[in-house]
Amino acid sequence: MLQRKLLLIILLGLILRIGYVVATYEPSLSAYFSDDFVLYRQGAEAILRGDLSFTQDTFLLRPPLFPLMIAALDLRPPLILFANILLSTGIIFLTYLIGRQLELPPKAAALAAIIVALDPSSIRYSAVLLAEPLANLTLALALLSTYKLSRVRTIRSIWLWSLLAGFAIALSALARPAANLLWIPLAPWLLFARRDRRMIAACALVLFALIGTGAWRLHNAETFGHTGYTTLGNWNLLYKRAASVLHHGMGQDIDEALAELARRVEAELGNDSRSIDAAKRHEHYTGTPQLQSAMSKVATDVFATYPLWYLLTFLVGLYRQLFQTVGPLSAPGMAWSAALLLASSYGLWLMLRAKRWRDCAFLLLPCAFFLLGSLVFCTACSAGRDRATVLPLLAVMAAYGVAHLLNRRRARSACPSPPAGS
Repeated sequence: MLQRKLLLIILLGLILRIGYVVATYEPSLSAYFSDDFVLYRQGAEAILRGDLSFTQDTFLLRPPLFPLMIAALDLRPPLILFANILLSTGIIFLTYLIGRQLELPPKAAALAAIIVALDPSSIRYSAVLLAEPLANLTLALALLSTYKLSRVRTIRSIWLWSLLAGFAIALSALARPAANLLWIPLAPWLLFARRDRRMIAACALVLFALIGTGAWRLHNAETFGHTGYTTLGNWNLLYKRAASVLHHGMGQDIDEALAELARRVEAELGNDSRSIDAAKRHEHYTGTPQLQSAMSKVATDVFATYPLWYLLTFLVGLYRQLFQTVGPLSAPGMAWSAALLLASSYGLWLMLRAKRWRDCAFLLLPCAFFLLGSLVFCTACSAGRDRATVLPLLAVMAAYGVAHLLNRRRARSACPSPPAGS
């Protein structure tokens, strides 16, 4: 019976995601973040031309896993959208498995799956021509494997699950760079969570994660002369984070702020900056290490000049990532996000009361990792992106809290009221 219900939940999630695509369809595909898709498509086109060594500088900005998927689907947006819908639907099932690993009862774990199936941000980020569904599915697999790694006992099982967890982290990072350092909070958590062989488990996780992400860093160093994982971080830091600060600090129109930043970067490089406009920023996606250093320096100068606005824009980032959902689902998304965060907080509080320290740390650390990354590098990035990234963890916390309330209500209903006057 439970398997049938779980299948119905997954089917509901699939129908909602397909329905969203159908309801928002228009020929330009702009509703599906098609502007960013241009960069991924350039990588896919290079792959189809035979660039399997990933030498086009587009890959320095966007790692190759999603372009490989696009190339396999012959650059056809409808097929890519449908593939993303299937990937996003798979997260519903993985959420159920994560809930069961955390010893939630089957019904509570199914409730977590329902939350993911209905979540507006998850629906929104399934209907995109972007790498999010692929990155989030592999991330959910990494989290599931890491928790399993904390519980297995034999050396063989430790190596097996650390291999799966580490490579899943690497795959997520090869789809979207945000996860490339996720092993930093997860390895200490393993040291805390395991009772024995903790050092072996933590080191094995780091080893396999670094094999995957380190291989890409080595590729960038040998091919492009960059030792970093991606140039997207510096670009976001300047043209998303610093642009927001400059926009508020100087009271400039956002396009004027972007043009000003581009001029400062070119001046820092010793180039003529007099006729530069906001479009110049698109030429700074990739480039030499000197360009990356110049972008970092200009961003740091802006933050130092307007420290108050730098701090205040953290609030903008919190609002965008925790509450906002862009598009047709914006109104229900706001109410849903507030309810989800409230239920998640209640569930977490209950776990703390039950002294489930290990589980609380497991649920909180990835959430803090992605939210902090967004606040530091990109408060003006896509709304709800990082909320959708850690949605399985939020859903598990919320389901734990809601299930507790439902159980209390059932217990009270089952207890007969004492006779009047007794």
